[in-house]
Amino acid sequence: MKKTVVGLLDTLHTLALAVWLGGLVILTLLVAPTIFQGTALAEADAREVYGLLLGRFVYWADACGVTMLAVQFLLRRRFQKNQTHFVMDGVRQLLTFVALLLAEMSFRNLLPNLNTAKRIGELSHIVKLQGTYALLAASQAGALLLIAVLTVWLSLPAGGSSRRSITETEEPATPQRRSRRRR
Repeated sequence: MKKTVVGLLDTLHTLALAVWLGGLVILTLLVAPTIFQGTALAEADAREVYGLLLGRFVYWADACGVTMLAVQFLLRRRFQKNQTHFVMDGVRQLLTFVALLLAEMSFRNLLPNLNTAKRIGELSHIVKLQGTYALLAASQAGALLLIAVLTVWLSLPAGGSSRRSITETEEPATPQRRSRRRR
């Protein structure tokens, strides 16, 4: 029963990470270029559509981040026996907080400023804010990729077990025979 719950929580953590990182990549690398370059929308309309999509995505990112933190909190005792794993799990939690903070900065600070700049028609400010968003999105994606790498590393079997299996299959060395003196 315990292994099943741990497995389900690990799957939930991985799913939340995939939705968050995948959504960020899709919005930044696929949707944005399509809206701004490949459609017949005017520049102002494209920005408005993208802003709405981004605003809705941040709610998903928040839900995924909170889910990941909750799972990490529930499973925090799992790595207490191995100090390296325990520290890396703490780093993973810290990176999750950082990624969540970056998502909140995008939503609470950057998007309202972008909407204000659009309303007053200050194009130079809009370009600067879009550059800031790109930096925040890249930083957030970097943190999420590090979380993914740490998650995979933490789920690998311990290195000592594979070493033991190799040494256990080897034949034990025969003791060297002492030369006997003949009398």
